[in-house]
Amino acid sequence: FVLFTREFTDEKKIANRFTLSFFATVNFVTFFLVQTNSSHWLYYSTLGVSIEPGFRVMILVKGFWFYLQVASLLIAMSYSLVLFLFRLVNSRNQYRQKVAYGLLGMSIPTITMLVYLFNLGPKNIDIMPFAYLLMAAVLFVGLIRFDVFSLTPVTYEMIFNSITEAVFVVDKDDRIISFNQVMKEYFQSFEQLKVGEAIGTVAELQEYDFDKKPELFYWKGKIFHFKNRYMEKEKVWIYVISDMTESEQIKN
Repeated sequence: FVLFTREFTDEKKIANRFTLSFFATVNFVTFFLVQTNSSHWLYYSTLGVSIEPGFRVMILVKGFWFYLQVASLLIAMSYSLVLFLFRLVNSRNQYRQKVAYGLLGMSIPTITMLVYLFNLGPKNIDIMPFAYLLMAAVLFVGLIRFDVFSLTPVTYEMIFNSITEAVFVVDKDDRIISFNQVMKEYFQSFEQLKVGEAIGTVAELQEYDFDKKPELFYWKGKIFHFKNRYMEKEKVWIYVISDMTESEQIKN
């Protein structure tokens, strides 16, 4: 959950190496304890068999490590759901649909886990494997229909916002994928802009010809120099804008 969400949303402050190492360690120890449970009974304290449903069902009384592992899993699930919700609120149009598929996929095992823990589902039957199967199906449909994983950031936030020039990224449908802080300084419309909106909705850039892509753009007495590059693999256009007003005035 944490690794998938980390790569999908490019959030690395919480999902840092220490966090990833912690969850990896918990998973490794859990696997070891389940395989050697009969030697210590830390994961399942008691094992039994019941025929109450009409067929044989294993009765598993949870041990100390089971609840610790479940707690870490719920933390990971909560982290994923919060970030996906935040991404959903701050996205528009087809990008919101992509995030919605990711959020739905993450929600299925979370809800199923709570149902299992509070004995709201079939008694003594672990339905989590079915939840993961359904989650995989939802993410697969999202991948085929909306190319869900194309939301992975093209640029990293720290590098993006350290650039002194204005930078923004547009996909093949002319929808904005990302932009840095300087874009907000140059064009105030970007203050309210959300990922997924069409570049044509930016008031200050409506007169710029994105088909011909001229190098110079004149707007309200200012002169902006546009540089662009098409990324074939990601299928996006990257635009770099410089304010050339002072230098052009000096030349003249």
